[in-house]
Order: sequence, then C-alpha cells, then structure tokens
Amino acid sequence: MIGKVVTTPKPVTLAQVEELLAKRSGEGDFGYEQQKSLEYSKRFAKVSAKKAHELLEQLQEEFGVPYEVAVKIVDVIPKHHSQLRVLIGASAVSEEKQKKILEMLSKVKVKHVEEVKTEEVPAEGAAAEKAEAAPEKKEEAAEGAKEEASAGKEEKKGKKAEKDEEKKEKKSKKEKE
Repeated sequence: MIGKVVTTPKPVTLAQVEELLAKRSGEGDFGYEQQKSLEYSKRFAKVSAKKAHELLEQLQEEFGVPYEVAVKIVDVIPKHHSQLRVLIGASAVSEEKQKKILEMLSKVKVKHVEEVKTEEVPAEGAAAEKAEAAPEKKEEAAEGAKEEASAGKEEKKGKKAEKDEEKKEKKSKKEKE
C-alpha cells in the first residue's frame, strides 16, 4: 500500500470493499487494518458486490439518486420510509420515488448477520445446558457480590474507627495544651 496515491476518492459499498479486499488479501502485503476491514465488510455487507452494483445503477438511473446517497442506501437497505429519509437527506427525491425505492429494496434478498455467525452458535443441547447453568452462575455472582459488599463495609467501618481515634487523639492533645 505504500507508494499508492489516491487520485480521486470514490465512495464504495461494503460489498465492493469486501470484493476488493478479498482480491488483495492474496497478494501478501495485507496489514491489520485491511484484515479488520475485510472482516467487517464480510459481516455487515447486506448484498453481494454484483447485486450492489446493480442496485447502484438502478438507484441512479431510475430514481435520480446521487451516487454517494445510493452507496449508503445499498449499504443500509432501509426497510422503512423514515430510514430512507435519513439517508436521502437534502437530495431532491420525491415522496413517490422514495416509495418506489422502498418497494424495490423490499424485494432484495438480504444476507443476515446471523448467517455469518453460524459457526459461533452452539448446538441446541449446549444452549439448553448453558441456560440451566445461568441461574446457578447468577446466584454465585450475587453471593460473591454480597461478600464483597460486606467486606467493603467492614473495611469502611475500620477506616472510620481509625479516623475517629485520630480525632480523639487530636482533641486530647489540644486539651492538654
């Protein structure tokens, strides 16, 4: 990446980022930031790069949405009118076009984050065991917290007693003087 100069910055969708970084990962010089960006794009890209390109073209040509706004719409794939309005902002897109955009986006098949996390999801039996063990752990944690609180109270009492003794000593010194 050293020595490469960005001549014109251009926003790209997460799906396009995923595709670009996947290609570059095979080249060898792949840093920490690129690896994290690739993981993020794989996890949160809602459509494939091909579908993202199609949606970008459709949003720009049919609905007159500016490129930068179209990129954000493809990344988010809003489901509600209020979400779309936030993304469109000050762009001059009529209410009628916004409704049509939402209709078009509702037909798009979206990858879900849960699909990406299938490896991390435990089997049903393991989930049931964890659910049964959870109340026991909560009780143990509550008991530990009570013990810590009582120890903390005793410590405070000990410190307070020390301070009281110091005050008494100071008073007795003052009275003697």
